[in-house]
Amino acid sequence: MTIIRTQSQIADASTADLIETYNALTGKSISRFSSRGAGESQVANAIMAAQDHAGHLGVPKGAAPVAITVAEATAKAAEANEALAPAVPPQSLRAKLALAAGDASPHTPKPKSDRPKTNGAARTKLEAVVPTGGGKFRLQAGSLRGQIMAFVESSEGKPVQMEAIVAKFEERARGAVRLLMDRGHLEAAQ
Repeated sequence: MTIIRTQSQIADASTADLIETYNALTGKSISRFSSRGAGESQVANAIMAAQDHAGHLGVPKGAAPVAITVAEATAKAAEANEALAPAVPPQSLRAKLALAAGDASPHTPKPKSDRPKTNGAARTKLEAVVPTGGGKFRLQAGSLRGQIMAFVESSEGKPVQMEAIVAKFEERARGAVRLLMDRGHLEAAQ
């Protein structure tokens, strides 16, 4: 029996050749078609799909793709993957990016923050704060941090007690004040 590779051979092929061709090109295992016309139509579609698949696997420039069987396509794909496989084991994307950036040691962890480390010790109790006149970020006037900054700046450079800030803005103001200190807007009064 013969595998049919072009549509012009379909009309002259035997039914057994059509079945064998269809099974080889699609990877299925049918034993018969519902009719000769249905078989010819299904084989024509299978040849077009196999030609398309062969074209995606690569053909020489200027050549038309020829229908290939599922087994031939699998072997061709494995051969192509083997040729492209790197000689060294694959690396993570992070390591590849680090090496591309010129970092010779991609597995060295970078510091997470420039905040001072307390090593588990409690921070010193904050008594009063004063504005620094600077800061890393622009504050929104309607936000809690913006309102706290406006309140502290209204003291005209005099230290503002934390109790006064907490009394005006409630307990959640403590975290906002610490963040304003970390960002350079406030500092502890001395």
